Amino acid sequence: MFTRIGLIGDIHAEDATLNVALNFLHQDDSIDHLLCVGDIVTGPGDAAVCCRLLREAEVATVRGNHDRWFLNNSRGLGGYLHLPRATSDYDITGEDRVFLETLPVTREIETSAGLLLLSHGTGDDDTSGIYPDDSLAALESNHRLHSLLGECKYHFIVSGHTHERMVRRINHLSIINPGSLRRDLRPGFGIADFITGRIQFYDIDPDTLEVVASEMFSL
Repeated sequence: MFTRIGLIGDIHAEDATLNVALNFLHQDDSIDHLLCVGDIVTGPGDAAVCCRLLREAEVATVRGNHDRWFLNNSRGLGGYLHLPRATSDYDITGEDRVFLETLPVTREIETSAGLLLLSHGTGDDDTSGIYPDDSLAALESNHRLHSLLGECKYHFIVSGHTHERMVRRINHLSIINPGSLRRDLRPGFGIADFITGRIQFYDIDPDTLEVVASEMFSL
């Protein structure tokens, strides 16, 4: 059962900012688990290095839609390589390739404040994102979200896909999005403390790669 968890959002081959985030999180001895929402591939950096960093740091990671598209393209099932900054099939090999291929769609994590679902999108739908400004109508049309709410199984969902940092409470469920490590957006990560019921977000300066604390939210 985990009490204090480091949260990493969509990576998109940003190996430099991932390394900064992991180094920062490893300095905090009170953190007892690390989670990542996937989308490791598709970006300007080295996706294989990202796989290696996640694997060596034992980060519990799920598969994102870009990871799925990349693997499907390798099997001749898609047009992934038409995407800008698509990761080449030859860029990820060996243990890094095995790591990517064996990522689950979701993971369940026991926290001291209740069960957490780690996913890329909403549950097993990796392209269904929840945005901070989603209207009631938009939330009502998200059938996977309604299914998860109806199960009353989870207290928390940690997800990504939208690249937008967020903590949003819907009924009994707290939905957390750590954002993204993409340097062209607002790179950063978070630390969720399930004892205090708070999450601290951090920004990574895209030029200096320095880490600074930013918003804090209640879970």
